[in-house]
Amino acid sequence: MKKKRFSKLDLYVLLLIAVFVAYGIFILNNISLLNSFNTTGQIGDTIAGVTAPAMGLLNVILLFLALREQRKSNEQFKQQFIQQAATGRLIENLKILREDINNFVFIHREIIDVGKAVESEWKGADAIKHALEKYTCLHITPTPPEVENQHILPCLIQIQWFLEEIYYLMGDIKSDVILEEDQSHLMRILQNIYYSKFRIYLAINQDRRKKKQKPCRVCGDTHGLPEQVYELYDLINAKIDNKCKKVKIHATLRTS
Repeated sequence: MKKKRFSKLDLYVLLLIAVFVAYGIFILNNISLLNSFNTTGQIGDTIAGVTAPAMGLLNVILLFLALREQRKSNEQFKQQFIQQAATGRLIENLKILREDINNFVFIHREIIDVGKAVESEWKGADAIKHALEKYTCLHITPTPPEVENQHILPCLIQIQWFLEEIYYLMGDIKSDVILEEDQSHLMRILQNIYYSKFRIYLAINQDRRKKKQKPCRVCGDTHGLPEQVYELYDLINAKIDNKCKKVKIHATLRTS
């Protein structure tokens, strides 16, 4: 932390006090270089009597200036502590988010014949990729709703939660409390998580999102990847491009 110097105003005040002391010695006591000190006393007593009050006032002013600088230093220290604490919390949240995504598991059980089924398991980014693909495949042939809810929809809810966390962390990183250099560093970490785990797969399946699909010829409903997920996808992309507006996030996906 840099130590602040006195301002020009403070120096001017000190200079004014010095001039005032000199003026008091020679004017207020009616002293000149040609006068004797018979009426005013010894020169030492005269100067001490004049300067003592001025020096006392000067000490008070210097004490005030010192306390003011100390208060500024304390405020700076407090602000630095708040910034470090906020940055530390964000780093910890990013670490937790990365670990949660890497530990995310998608298990899919596919019936290949009567009485025969194959169970597949994916983890991390692969789990996100296959959850999106399998959800779309479910609508190619009629699928009981309970199968959809049991195997796929809970995973999409988790994916939506991950995207919400990324979206809100972006807002926290851009807070005024965080230093600009820390903002850049934290944002790069978060964008790396988003690009490597989500954006690539959401972009590939973007044509399968629900609002781009036509009504089903069999049931009349519109099928596709949930808009709740892709609304967050759009918001995060816009925030990265600095074009984000405050938009209310869609309600969470439901399993019923």
